[in-house]
Amino acid sequence: MTAAIEGILLAAGESRRIVEHAGAGIAVAPEDPDALAQAVDWLRAHPDEAAEMGRRGRAFARTQLRERQAERLEALLADLVAGRV
Repeated sequence: MTAAIEGILLAAGESRRIVEHAGAGIAVAPEDPDALAQAVDWLRAHPDEAAEMGRRGRAFARTQLRERQAERLEALLADLVAGRV
């Protein structure tokens, strides 16, 4: 399960790594209601930091995600052309 609440990501794996790397929110393990409650409390108590996380997330998405997707697509297409896929 992956879900997002403004500033909170309930996920593991790659999604969590991206959010943490970008400083774009708080990643909480799925199925951990205590951690979710703590994250909500923290965001409510720190609105300026929460807003900054949002800005970092938007900047990361604009500058990194499309570039990485393009690189992956280019590699896939090269593999297809070379008959490796």
